[in-house]
Amino acid sequence: MSNDHKGAQSVTFTNKAGLKLAGLLELPDAERPPIVIISPVLRGDKQYSPIMDRASRELAQAGYAVLRYDVTGFGDSEGRSEDMTITSQAEDLGQTITYARSLPVDSSRIGLIGFSIGSTCDILNANQDGVKALALWSPALSHQSLAERYAPRAAEVAAQGYFESGAFLTGRHTVQEELFLKNAQRLILQTDLEN
Repeated sequence: MSNDHKGAQSVTFTNKAGLKLAGLLELPDAERPPIVIISPVLRGDKQYSPIMDRASRELAQAGYAVLRYDVTGFGDSEGRSEDMTITSQAEDLGQTITYARSLPVDSSRIGLIGFSIGSTCDILNANQDGVKALALWSPALSHQSLAERYAPRAAEVAAQGYFESGAFLTGRHTVQEELFLKNAQRLILQTDLEN
């Protein structure tokens, strides 16, 4: 089934710390459509890949509202990239779900699509009211490889609090292997206990 849709519009809402999160919202020409929230990769944003644009457009044409967002410190969102952790990225998704409930959508039918670490964030938010479906796209279910990749940069992080990683700053919370892994494991355990 194909519906016309209104195209993407820029939206903003806040994270737990009151910083602005930026998003793109696509609404189909339908009354109270279900909504799909697309969670970005680690250090990603709402326009991380052309596949996100295509998925968003095709979902909207199929009658779904679609919300993509930039996590704190990336894209058009406020904050510092070096402060990003799995916890903060999962909390940003939680705030995005809260914002989605305020939209003219059927908030009892929320779907989550996550790319890589976005999949982890989806799993950690799967127990929120209204979440009915998860699609884990290239999920990062083992965070050991991330910790191993960042561990060699630990001295640089210790000296200045971050290291440059392409266009982004990767901070001490992401790099410290023990903190990174414990953080992820604690969140996954917490979600298991709540369900």
